Amino acid sequence: MSRNLILFSFGIIGVFRSQFSAALELTPIEITLEGTGTKAQGTFQVVNTEPQPVAIQARVFLREHDLDGHEKRTPSAEFSVYPPQMRLEPKQSRALKITWRGSQNLPSEKSFRLIVEQLPVEFNKVKINQGLQLQFLMKFVASVYVGPAIGRPVVTVESAILKPGSGSQDQIELILHNEGKRHVILQRIQMLEAKSLLPAKDLEWPAEILAPLEGQNILAGNRRRFILPVNKGFKSLPAKLEVKFD
Repeated sequence: MSRNLILFSFGIIGVFRSQFSAALELTPIEITLEGTGTKAQGTFQVVNTEPQPVAIQARVFLREHDLDGHEKRTPSAEFSVYPPQMRLEPKQSRALKITWRGSQNLPSEKSFRLIVEQLPVEFNKVKINQGLQLQFLMKFVASVYVGPAIGRPVVTVESAILKPGSGSQDQIELILHNEGKRHVILQRIQMLEAKSLLPAKDLEWPAEILAPLEGQNILAGNRRRFILPVNKGFKSLPAKLEVKFD
């Protein structure tokens, strides 16, 4: 009986994903603001694509990463959100505005999350039988960045340590530091031996070693640690490395 119950539960999840996953839409998924002026305000669009009304609430959280990229969210009082709650009629679209109320002179970019959540109301309940009701609530997460008008990411290699692994592979523990004023999404990364040490020819790491870095986000001022698998015998760890990216 317990096995049938588990299969039944997964079946309901599958039905939910196929039939309810597009009930709400939030655009854009990322916005960049400045500390003052007209660019201190941003607008999102929330759309109810379903034939029944939905209720939502919106909140902003400070976003922080630890060394391994795990995200911590803390409620932020540095934004005003209007409206903080709303009811969307079937097929209705409404604007959701956020306004920066924090410091007007930020030395570097701060990172936040806008969380838009569906609130529990009666018309979202799906009846399975008379004794059981399931409720599917949706959550959307958007990125919000606030910082100075001028700035860029500056990523340096803080350390690269070759460590023993298992089987035919070792590991490189790589720590990157974004010393710049803006976050960076790593794309088309190159890892080179610093030219000051090798003026005639850069020693470049193979692209497959750097594949785990692709698409990783390093927030302004943050450090990130990455574990890169390499074949045993990999010796390309010079005293100084530099990272390049698009």
